[in-house]
Amino acid sequence: MMSNVVLAAGGGVDEFTVAWVFLDVVIIVVVARLVGALFRRIGQPPVVGEILAGLLLGPLVLGSGTVTDLLGLDEPLSDIMFPAEARPFLKVLAELGLVIFMFVVGLELDMKLIKGKERIAAGVSITSVLLPFTLGIGLAAILKGTYLPDGIDFLPFALFIGASMSVTAFPVLARILTERRMQGTQVGALTLACAAIDDILAWSLLALVVAVVEASTGGGDANPALELARVMGLTMVFGLFLSVAIKPVLARMNERYRQLGHLSPDLLAAVLVLLLLSSWCTAHIGIHSIFGAFMLGVVFPRDGAEAFTHALLERIESLAVVLLLPLFFIVTGLQATIGQVSPGEFLLVLLAIVAVACAGKFFGAALAGRVQGMSWRRAMAIGTLMNTRGLTELVLLSIGRDKGVLDDTLFTALVLMAIITTIMTSPLLRRIYPDRMIEHDIAEAERAALGDAISFRILVAVADPQQAAPVVDVACRIALAQQPAEVVITHFEEQPEDSGRELSSFLDAIASELESVHALEETVRQRGLSATAFSQRTTDLVVDIAAQARRQGARMVLVGDRRDDPRWAETVAALVADGPADVGVVVVPLPRADAAVPDGPPVVEAGEGPAGLAALEYGVRLALPTSSGPTIAGIGNAGRGARRFEAVAERLAGAGWPTVADAPALDTPDGVVAAAGAVAVVRPFADPTGLQPVERARPDAERFGCPILLVAPDPNQLERTGLDALLDEALAEPRDVEPTA
Repeated sequence: MMSNVVLAAGGGVDEFTVAWVFLDVVIIVVVARLVGALFRRIGQPPVVGEILAGLLLGPLVLGSGTVTDLLGLDEPLSDIMFPAEARPFLKVLAELGLVIFMFVVGLELDMKLIKGKERIAAGVSITSVLLPFTLGIGLAAILKGTYLPDGIDFLPFALFIGASMSVTAFPVLARILTERRMQGTQVGALTLACAAIDDILAWSLLALVVAVVEASTGGGDANPALELARVMGLTMVFGLFLSVAIKPVLARMNERYRQLGHLSPDLLAAVLVLLLLSSWCTAHIGIHSIFGAFMLGVVFPRDGAEAFTHALLERIESLAVVLLLPLFFIVTGLQATIGQVSPGEFLLVLLAIVAVACAGKFFGAALAGRVQGMSWRRAMAIGTLMNTRGLTELVLLSIGRDKGVLDDTLFTALVLMAIITTIMTSPLLRRIYPDRMIEHDIAEAERAALGDAISFRILVAVADPQQAAPVVDVACRIALAQQPAEVVITHFEEQPEDSGRELSSFLDAIASELESVHALEETVRQRGLSATAFSQRTTDLVVDIAAQARRQGARMVLVGDRRDDPRWAETVAALVADGPADVGVVVVPLPRADAAVPDGPPVVEAGEGPAGLAALEYGVRLALPTSSGPTIAGIGNAGRGARRFEAVAERLAGAGWPTVADAPALDTPDGVVAAAGAVAVVRPFADPTGLQPVERARPDAERFGCPILLVAPDPNQLERTGLDALLDEALAEPRDVEPTA
């Protein structure tokens, strides 16, 4: 039998209440996930659906008189589903979820998003906060006669209304940008930078507003000005304490994590203890518990702590987003009601609030962007994006409701404003900034990043940067054969479907995704090649790789093998069929998946048709930059493919380049590969289905002990002149090296 829960105050809670709490949690999670999934299907952020689910389950819908009468109930359905005895427990769980969420937001606030855009981002962000804040104070002056709660001064009321007009939902905005592939464009990058500054301003402003509220409602003989000074002073002292005393502790935790190689229960417990203590401190100071969580996240180490941060997020974020945050939405929804005002009056108030919120944010950001030299269309796109509010607004409003600054009617209208402004962002953005403009901006950004006079460009499409070193090594060897050459490394990350990640992990991904390929980019540059790195989220890998290859004029697209993906061979086949350029697939033996490839001559398997000629061309490209001298060996002694190879070998030998012709004494491919110490085996991608070449290459790579490069020719290149041009350039100066047979 379930034991009773005892409150700190000494009162008991019966089993019936505990059971209701558990059932309510089930109802909340199921409804939130279902409505969130529905909103995702219609192209809206799932978090908006989860917020709306809270309103649906509250007195605004299920608890309305219409539903009560329709079902013939004696009391509102929302009161039956969420009895008064269970609500305090739901609120505590919701507050815990909010604290964890704010810790994650602080943890993932990365100032690298602002780097290089400080001036224009600060100008746009400050204007997009000040204008709606000012308009909000003006709106508060109009509303105070009816909606100013008893016992609340006008100043905190006006400040809260102004603050509610000023916020931008950074996590939701980031999701919208990535879904439309705008994060790498001028508009997307600048909007992220503006939103990052806006986030800092919003939470700082909210802390100030809460301090003003506490000072003005403290009661007794306390001087409001002195109380405000006390609260703000203690908050700054606490922030300094976190920076000076706690940040080194967190750094030592990171070192311990690196020693262990995993997140131990003790480390997780230590972080959670610091989180709850930090939240308690700011609550005790008089602002709110969420600020302590946010501040702890902000002071968390950044450099060298990426793995520790990621491990923490994996443990705590899913719990907060999937289980606890929906409770916060429902608790918020249970407080939403239009009160005693008529529906007509409520609608007028709602329209006024939405109009002020949209006008302030949109014109504040758009006009500032225009002043900074942006086109009207791009400036309006930034204004539209900055008008997104979502969960950030809900957090602010819940604090205002808890502090008694907002009554039920105004609170409900502001919650609806948050939903409306978030829902309208995506469709309005498509009108102002259509897909054709995004494609133009993406191409423009890529052209600006790429070199101008490039003879040979190879696009390396990376799925996992940690496993991409052998593929990049092959790309460098190919590119070194013809200068000036450029290696473009693009990290294609498949778009996650889990709505939980959109709230905050998305921000960390955006901030760090280019860093994940930085080491690969530096490796390419150290070898004397031009290198450019991009990162892109994708819902259709083949389409996006092909589109980028065409935009950049890539001669070859190079991908690795993904043995963990059962459909990878089909994906490769689709890319080959699309034919944006020559396509190469590097199949690496498992024991050497994370090691550099050997530095020997390549072995080319002779093949017929364009595929055979393409394989021979890339075999020569791999041969030219080898440290031991350009050497090439062949497998196969019959057919046109073999004759082509022999002709190339004779031409190389005649110019003094060492070659290993197809040797009858080495009667197996293994023997040829072993004798050559092959850097790679180059094989035509002969089967158009893609299944046999990739799957056959895997065991062969294990047997050979070196990578296999499968080459598929560009179907649009009917006459392959690249090999002759390459040989003409390479053999311009004969070498005094004896050929070998």
